[in-house]
Amino acid sequence: MDAIYPYNMGGADKRLWELARKLAENGEHEVHIYGMKWWHGPDTIVTDNVHLHGVCKVRELYNEHGVRSITEALIYSLKVLPPLLKADYDVIDCNQFPYFPCFSGKIASIIKRKPLVITWLEVWGAYWSEYLGTRSGKIGRVIERLTMRLPDGIVAISQKTRSDLINARSGQSALTSYQSASISSESLKSRLLRELPMCCLPVDSSTKNVSIFC
Repeated sequence: MDAIYPYNMGGADKRLWELARKLAENGEHEVHIYGMKWWHGPDTIVTDNVHLHGVCKVRELYNEHGVRSITEALIYSLKVLPPLLKADYDVIDCNQFPYFPCFSGKIASIIKRKPLVITWLEVWGAYWSEYLGTRSGKIGRVIERLTMRLPDGIVAISQKTRSDLINARSGQSALTSYQSASISSESLKSRLLRELPMCCLPVDSSTKNVSIFC
């Protein structure tokens, strides 16, 4: 995820940080977050047992029209891929927005033979035309649909998002709830159940030491 809490105070950034911090608590799981370098000093720092990696300099998230910057998203997507290819991890967890990094995550997932999970905040669908205009909105909608096809599993942050994803995908093969998730690490499962009860989990999070790259 390009934006990292608390350097950027978005709701998705806060959710990711709290999840990472809880998983890394007491060194139980190793968690790495790859984003833009929002801090001074070395490219990699450790905060609350979470490893933060700055893969590129900070760029404006939004353009002069208040729309998410495509240039920033593309540059970040290119910069995050090499570190993902070099690192050792069990699972890649990529935030849905701004879409392009999900494709970098998919490339790393294929090459490293590790599962890709996408955390999905909301389905935009027809809203793309309002956000970008008719022509660009159609492109945005296609990219959103393509992104839905990339992961091995999707984490929907609410039941509404889950329902919208099922409707958009015309099926629910990649979606599952906590109760039916296959997770061999009981400590991870119980912690997620306790901390994030509204989320859905992907199938086959099968390792005890989970590294999450976003």
